[in-house]
Amino acid sequence: MGLYLSCGWVLLGFIGMIAGADLLVRGASGIARAIGVPPLVIGLTIVAYGTSMPEFMASVIAMRQGIDGIALGNVLGSNVCNIALVLGVAGILVPIRMETDVYRRQLPITLILTVVMAGMIATGNRIDRLEGALFVVGIVGYTYWNFTRSRDGMSVGADRDLTWFDTHRLLALGAIAVGCVLLFIGGRLTVNGSTAIAVYFNVPDRIIGATLVALGTSLPELITTVVGILRNETDLGVGNAIGSCIFNILMVVGGAALTRPISADLMDYRLEFGFCILVLVVLYPMAGQSRHLNRTHGIVLTTLYCLFIGLLCR
Repeated sequence: MGLYLSCGWVLLGFIGMIAGADLLVRGASGIARAIGVPPLVIGLTIVAYGTSMPEFMASVIAMRQGIDGIALGNVLGSNVCNIALVLGVAGILVPIRMETDVYRRQLPITLILTVVMAGMIATGNRIDRLEGALFVVGIVGYTYWNFTRSRDGMSVGADRDLTWFDTHRLLALGAIAVGCVLLFIGGRLTVNGSTAIAVYFNVPDRIIGATLVALGTSLPELITTVVGILRNETDLGVGNAIGSCIFNILMVVGGAALTRPISADLMDYRLEFGFCILVLVVLYPMAGQSRHLNRTHGIVLTTLYCLFIGLLCR
């Protein structure tokens, strides 16, 4: 496969995944809003899961093809991107209000899961099927917990104009189905094209996974978060970025490990894990001191992402 053709497949795959994620999010959000689910919960779960489907499809397909580096590198790179680039760019554009729930619960959960995943790899140089199953059970429990407490008094949020997806549930279900198909096709094209590019330039697949694939599959999170915040849907936007990180660890890594155990050496991924923890630790006091991310915070986070890419590719 030639270089230009490979780049074309990657670009086409990204377009397919973005279009699929958009349809999936619109359909799922329409159904969720129709039953009165708060925006924060929508962002943490349905929107986050929808925009993280590219990571899921790309990683599972990579594992089926025996490319562990792209699967794990994609997740770690995407999580750094979600926190540092997505929230950083959004913070530069407009101050972001941070819910207390995000500061007290969601960020600590993300940090703990990152450390747990690193611990699994450190103790056995792999994430096996049993550990993958525990992660998948974890995402079910996390989702149930969010929706249960949403029924216990969380605000449903401000009213907005109804869309076709809010009022036509069959249309929303159709959008979800078409979105999943586009995500599957886009994920296959992205992995195939990225692998061919890695071979052409003799670049390790973990670096391709943590940069090209991770950035490409994080575009839905970036677009959804920025648009949501600009439309004054800050809960949805912030929830999307944080919830995507949790989904990436529990469902993407868990699902990939169920497909085939993920073999990895922690030392090979020390930079990726280090930055995952670093950006969360840096974000925590930013979110806690004033409950807002301002332009300065956004510049700091974006700079950290640029530093991460620079160190990874040196």
